[in-house]
Amino acid sequence: MTKPTEPDQSAGGMENIYVFHTGKLRGMAIRLKDGDLCFYSPLKGMHEKQVGQLRSLGRVSYLLAPNHYHSRGLGECHRLFPDARLVCPPDARQRLSKLTGLAFENLDDLCQALPQNMQLLSPPGLKTGEVWLDIVSSDQRIWLVTDAFSASPLDSTAADALPCLLKTFPNYAVADMRVYATWVRQQILRQAPTMLISCHGPPAVGVKLGPAMLKLLDDVM
Repeated sequence: MTKPTEPDQSAGGMENIYVFHTGKLRGMAIRLKDGDLCFYSPLKGMHEKQVGQLRSLGRVSYLLAPNHYHSRGLGECHRLFPDARLVCPPDARQRLSKLTGLAFENLDDLCQALPQNMQLLSPPGLKTGEVWLDIVSSDQRIWLVTDAFSASPLDSTAADALPCLLKTFPNYAVADMRVYATWVRQQILRQAPTMLISCHGPPAVGVKLGPAMLKLLDDVM
């Protein structure tokens, strides 16, 4: 399985996910069924080459703020792509509007714009309103998440990474850990992801990803 790379190549061996980095943060451009793009977790401080790469991929028609913490890039990306619609989860809208001064739409039209193999997932039990993108293709299942999971390299030379939790996530993002963990467990047991792409840390890949994520949930319960 090919791992996510810079935006001039596709992520996960698929031609509809493109990864961008600024500093330690990651944002993902997602190809919609009409050929346009949704920018998941818009980034602050993209350099001119990155902006050019993103424009070359197609029209950015949605800027998705996936929770109420990832807000710093919204104003900048809104200026770069003024025709893009700003969307966010309902539970994140009030805080995002206060922080940015921008108006946000709900996710309904974006859900309709996604290809058949993609869906937004809205984990219950969170304070931040975080939404994930679930992508299924042949034998792959990719989860794009914001702060719910991260990943750390096995060592300084390893290509693979292990899923982990941001230290702040359980305390600052979770309202009801039992509700949240139960829901995530059900999703993993139904069909575990084979790739986890987070806004923080390297991608995590492999058949052992599901069991490792379940253990993380057990450790914080």
